[in-house]
Amino acid sequence: MASSGAEAGAGPQDPLRKRSPRHDAEAASAQQLLKRVAMESEGKCVESANVYKPGGAIDCSLLSEEYSGDGCSGAGAHKRSSFLFATDVDRNMQESDPGWNTFWRSHEGTIFQIALIFLFMHIDAGTPILQDLYKKVYGLQHRWNHHIYLDVAAYTNKYDCAFYGCKWLEEHGRCEQKHSILYTSQTVIIAQHLCELALIYCLAFWDRGSVRDCINISKTTKFAPAGFCFGLQAVFGFLAMEEIGAHAYSLYGQTSIILVTLTWSLFFRVRLSSLVWISVLQIALALIGFNMADTTTSARGITLMALKIIHQCFACVYAEMFMKSEKEVLYIQLAWMKPVELLSGITMVFVMSFVVHKTDVIFVPHPEDPKVLPPVPMNATAVDAIAQLGFFHHWNWLTVFILLVNMGDTFLSAFLAKHFDSVVKGVAGVLDLIYPTQVFVFFINRPDYTPLMVMSGLSICLGALNFVLAKGGMRRSQARKDELLILKAELSKLKGYGAA
Repeated sequence: MASSGAEAGAGPQDPLRKRSPRHDAEAASAQQLLKRVAMESEGKCVESANVYKPGGAIDCSLLSEEYSGDGCSGAGAHKRSSFLFATDVDRNMQESDPGWNTFWRSHEGTIFQIALIFLFMHIDAGTPILQDLYKKVYGLQHRWNHHIYLDVAAYTNKYDCAFYGCKWLEEHGRCEQKHSILYTSQTVIIAQHLCELALIYCLAFWDRGSVRDCINISKTTKFAPAGFCFGLQAVFGFLAMEEIGAHAYSLYGQTSIILVTLTWSLFFRVRLSSLVWISVLQIALALIGFNMADTTTSARGITLMALKIIHQCFACVYAEMFMKSEKEVLYIQLAWMKPVELLSGITMVFVMSFVVHKTDVIFVPHPEDPKVLPPVPMNATAVDAIAQLGFFHHWNWLTVFILLVNMGDTFLSAFLAKHFDSVVKGVAGVLDLIYPTQVFVFFINRPDYTPLMVMSGLSICLGALNFVLAKGGMRRSQARKDELLILKAELSKLKGYGAA
C-alpha cells in the first residue's frame, strides 16, 4: 500500500511535483491555442480592423501573429484545393460543398484564381496610375479656368513662364505646359468616405435590418486615433501623388516595410528571422540609391510620402494594440472608424490651406470682361479653390473612376485580408510594382530611367518579395510549433486520464 501510494504520488496528478517555467509556458500556450481552435470550429474567429489595408506597400496583418489570413490558428493538417484562398476559407468551402474541391483543382478553377489575382493587382496599383493619366490628359496648367485657355508657348522668356507656373526648357528656349492635378485632393477623399459610409450602412441594413450597430459613440471614440491616422495618411498619399509619378510613388511606398517592421518588433517584441532583417536592409539601401538617382521628385513630395507612411505605421500599431480584441464583424468596425476618417479629410482642407500657402496658379478673369487676356494669376489654397471654383471643380469621369478604384481598394483589401492567403496576396502586391505600374506608366508618361534607378528599383522589388516569403516561412514554422504544442497538451491529458 505504501509503495502504491508512492507511485501515485509520483504520477502526473501529484500537485507537489515541480514543474519548470518552460513547461508552464508551454501549457499556457497550448491552452490558448486549444481555445482558438475551438473558436474556429464554432465559427467564432475574431476579425480585426487591422486587416483593413490603408494603402501603401505592406498589409499590417502580414506582421500580426494572431491573424495571419491563413486561418485563425494555423494549426491542423488540411489538404488545400486552391492556392489562393486561406486555409480556413478553403476548408469551409470544402465542407459546405465538396464540389468546390474539384472545381479549384480544374483548369477553369486555376484560371479563375489567376483572374482574381490580376484584378487585385490592378486595383491595388490603380490609383497612382490613374492620377498620372489625369495629369497627362486633363492636367494642363493653363486650364484652371474653364473658359480661358492660355497659349503658354507664346511666352518667350523664363520669367513669364515661371509667373504662370509653367516650366521653362532652357535647352529648347521655350515654355512647357505643366501637367498637374487640378482638382482639390481632399474633395475626392471626403466624397470617398461619404460613399463608403453609405455602402456600409446599406450592407448593415440588408444584413441586420437596421444600422443601429454602425452607430456607437464609445466604439468610435476607441477607434478614433486609428481612424484619424488612416484618414490623414489617405490625404497625404493623394497630395504626394500630385508631386510624385506613379513609377516612383510605388517604390517609395516600400519604405513602410522598414518603418512598420521596426515599430512592430519594438512595440510587440516580435522576433523576426535574419532573412526578414536582410530584406529590410536591402530595401533601405535600394531606396537610398533610387532617391540619389531620382531628379524629378521634389522635396515636398518626399515629405508628404514620409508623413503618409508615419501615420499609416501609427494606425497599424494602434489597431493591433487596442482594436484586435473586438468581436464585431469587420464592416461594423469600419463603420465606427469611417466618421473619424471623414472628419480628418474635412480638417485637412483647412490645415493644408494654412500650411501650404502657395499651390498651383488659378487664372482669374477680368471682372468686367471674362475673356480679357492675360488673366490675373492668383496663388490659391485648397479653401480658395473650393470657394471660387466649387467643391467639384475640375472633376470629370476620370476623377470619379479614381474615387471608385480607391474605394474598391479599401473594401477589396479588407475582404482579401480575411479570405486570401496572406503570402499569395503579398507576392501579388510586390509584382504589381512592375505590372501594371511600370508597364502602364511607360505608355502614359515614360520616365527617364538611369541605370542606378533601374538597379535600385529591381533591388527594392526583390527585397519586398524576399520579405513576404521570409515572413510566410516564419508563419509556417510557427504553425508547426503550434501543432506540436497542441499534441503535447492532448498527450498530457491522456497521461492524466491513464494515471487516474
